[in-house]
Order: sequence, then structure tokens, then C-alpha cells
Amino acid sequence: MSVAFLTAPSIPPAEALPELARVPPETPPDLLVAHAATAKEWLAVLDRLQDMAIVFHQTERRPTDPLVAVWIAGATENPEPLTVVADFLLLGGGWSLLGPVLAELARARGLERQARLERLAALAGVYVPSFYAVEYSPEGPIAGVNPRPGVPLPVGLAGAAPFSTRVDSGYRRYFVGEPHRDVEWIAEAIKRERHEERMRLRREPAPLSVSLTCLVPWPWGPYQWALMATEQRLKDEIRRASRLLARITGVSVTHDQPKWALLDGVLKMGDRRAGDLLLLTHRLGWERAQVASTLNPSFILHRRRPKAEILPWDHVDWGINRDALWEEFERLLEGAGEKP
Repeated sequence: MSVAFLTAPSIPPAEALPELARVPPETPPDLLVAHAATAKEWLAVLDRLQDMAIVFHQTERRPTDPLVAVWIAGATENPEPLTVVADFLLLGGGWSLLGPVLAELARARGLERQARLERLAALAGVYVPSFYAVEYSPEGPIAGVNPRPGVPLPVGLAGAAPFSTRVDSGYRRYFVGEPHRDVEWIAEAIKRERHEERMRLRREPAPLSVSLTCLVPWPWGPYQWALMATEQRLKDEIRRASRLLARITGVSVTHDQPKWALLDGVLKMGDRRAGDLLLLTHRLGWERAQVASTLNPSFILHRRRPKAEILPWDHVDWGINRDALWEEFERLLEGAGEKP
């Protein structure tokens, strides 16, 4: 069983499972495992699929094409937009999930593509999207997710994210675009921190970098019902916060690009239809894709969802209490003087 990883950063197969070190590489491999944390990284993954002559849409692949797995590292990642690319998805589980998957594929060698996917669908932590039909209401939201007879709803597994995470130090990260507060508090917090450090050291503290990150609501968190800030608001808040922070001695500022944050939002908050928008962005660029797409990104990004609405990831069981998250969301709204 030959495996290749399309990840950022890239991973040698032997790092995942030592026994893969003894498997000679093949072109193309039997299985491609993809994971990316951001929209820009997903566009790079699509570049690599294109270089390998792998058809993007899983429904259009040939029987001889490799299987493509997308690894969802945890509950805060949204599997649904990526089902357009994935023959199957791995839901959490860390590296311990990969062994049973490869063993099942080895036992199923020689079977047709559909039969191999049926074997994989029986494993805990494996989600085969073609076995689940999504229905939409005339107004646009999801009306229901219906698994094929005999196929249970997918379950996410506990376990550390299987991919390297970035660890940065020497900076402070603050969100812009928060639903219920402005950015002036960021400069006040940094002023206070610098003053306290100056008093403690009795000298000027070391330079500090402040990173302004665009807030993107995420699945299975209290903001999953919230709307995302518009590109203009994100730009305005970055400009205002940067101007205030520039007045503080020893502080430098970096920030996200709002247009990429919006595409991240589409992947974090969208349903399966958002996958076609990702593929269109790969072909045309984000600005042109928004115009050419039949899916309005604003429907995904700039709309508050009621509690009763079926969210794209609701059918994946991560063992998280949805009602408790709603109560936390209500408290956030009440703190800002709003009603749910």
C-alpha cells in the first residue's frame, strides 16, 4: 500500500507509520492523504492534485485513480466543503486511525472503488460523503442529511491533531471582527501590559509584535451561529487598531489579509456547496469566483443562524453539547445588549 501526504508542512509517510518506510513509492500512489489549515493551503493542495493529474471532483474519478482522503484534525474543522474532493474523510483520531484504514484497504485490494469505500465506511472515524445525501430547503439552509440504509452517522474520534502545528512566540495575537466589541480595547490592553512590564523591569521592555487576526467563526464553538464581519469592516478595524498600536513605543504590527479570511470563512462555515466555490477560486481567483459562483458567499458568511437551523457539521458526532454552546452564545449576545 503506497501512501502520499498532501499536507502543509509536508510529511514523509514513514513519519506517520514506520512500516510505510519499507513500501516503495509509486506514481500515482494507492492513497493520497490531504490536510490543510487555511484556504490558501487548500489551494496549494489543489495545485498538487492538478500536477498529479488527479480529478478534483471525487464523483468524476476513474476506477484507476488513487483514493483521496481528507483528514479533519478535530471538531473545529468543517468537513463538508471538502467532501467535493474527498473519497473519504478521517475524523480526528491521530495517527492511530491510519493503521486500521491501511489494513482495511490492503484486505480490499483488487475490489472496485465503491466496494473499498463500503469497507472503509464500517470503521470508526471514517466518513464516506457519497453515502450521505444532503437536502436543502427552498430558502437555502440544509433541510436534512440522510445516510444510506445501514450506514450510521459519522463519529469524530478523540486524539491529538496528526499534523504539525505552528508554534510562534514573541508576539501577541488579537482578533479583529469580533461580533460584539470594537478594537480600541486592544491598544489599551497592550499599553497596560507594556506599562506593567516597564515598572517590573525598571527599564524599557523588549520589542513586541502584535498580530491582528480576522475572526472566522468555527464549527462546534459558540460563534457557529454568528455572522462574520464584512471585508470592509475587517479592513477598517485593522487600519484603526494598527494606527493606535503604532503610537505605542516598541510595538510592531502584522495582520491577516481580509480577502483570504473570507475564503477561510467559507470553508469553516459552508456546506457541501461551498466546495464548488473553492474549486472555482482555484480556477478563477477569489474575486472572480464570487461573481461567477451560483452560491452567494454572503449567505454563508454574513447571516446569523437561528438555533433550529441544521448546521453543515451537525450530523458529525464529536460528543459536544450543542445546547450548552447555544447558552454560551446567548450570554455573548446579552453581554453586548443583543437578543438571540
